[in-house]
Amino acid sequence: MSKELEKEIVNDLEDIEDIFNSAEALISYDGEVFESDGEIELKKQLKLIQSEISSSPEQIKLLNLLPTDLIQVLTNNGAFIAGGAITSVFCERDINDIDIFFPNEEVLEKVKEYCFSNYEFKSYHESDNAYTFIELQRSKYPIQFIKLNYISEPINIFKHFDFTVCCGLYDFKKEKFEFHTDFLKHNAQRKLVYISTNTYPIMSVLRAEKYKKLGYTLSNIELIKILFKISSLNIKTKEDFFKQITGFYLTGELEEIIKNVDNKKELDELEVHSLIDKLSFTYKQPKSEKPRDLGRKGKTRPHITIKPFTLKKEDDSLPF
Repeated sequence: MSKELEKEIVNDLEDIEDIFNSAEALISYDGEVFESDGEIELKKQLKLIQSEISSSPEQIKLLNLLPTDLIQVLTNNGAFIAGGAITSVFCERDINDIDIFFPNEEVLEKVKEYCFSNYEFKSYHESDNAYTFIELQRSKYPIQFIKLNYISEPINIFKHFDFTVCCGLYDFKKEKFEFHTDFLKHNAQRKLVYISTNTYPIMSVLRAEKYKKLGYTLSNIELIKILFKISSLNIKTKEDFFKQITGFYLTGELEEIIKNVDNKKELDELEVHSLIDKLSFTYKQPKSEKPRDLGRKGKTRPHITIKPFTLKKEDDSLPF
């Protein structure tokens, strides 16, 4: 399928969804956004909400997950947190891990070496996607330094994500949260909306199953968008194949399989099925979590104890 045809189909699908949902919905076409007057007003309101959320209990809860001096280092070097940890903080769910992004490789390596020199940690793992610290300074959450994407302008990370419900970030330098226009709305609706600029649609299908177990829904229109994106993938070699399915829920055993294949050799159909069969032994099912009942049955959200947090603006003792 040509990219031009793919763009036309995605545009048509989103037009159909627009008719079903609302005349004021966003209509996306190949990364561009066309807005109604209602959406422009909604963006203004969202900016007001964002300003109120900054310095909020959510910010304090998030920053208390990291060592204070590491926060200062991340602030000084243009880093930011994005993805699932932000969604979990705002939806009051357990955090799986903390993904930290950097403007370039040089900064990432500097911060990684700082952690090696200054902190204790239980274990460390390195992959093509990230450096992962387990129990860094006794943190119960894995901290991942993402090296798959280097982003100088944090808001641009959203075009790499697959669903709008993941499109939240915390910018250390600005000391504020930033969101996709529909981040809060779609999380409140528990609605999965696919972002067509995402480049890993196969994993998006698996991630959608994880979100369904949390009470989210994926409409047929959104599923078709993902399937069309998958059909446009140009997978010719084993290297292409593994690039599409590595990460997220696959164990380290997959790396051993990768080492034993000729990644440049072109695939045939039998080889594809053979590789998928091997994955069945290494696939790690994502943890499920029952949706939180916030209805009219008298159930309330659990109380969260939050420690006060103060960020030092300048600290000459830090190495960079």
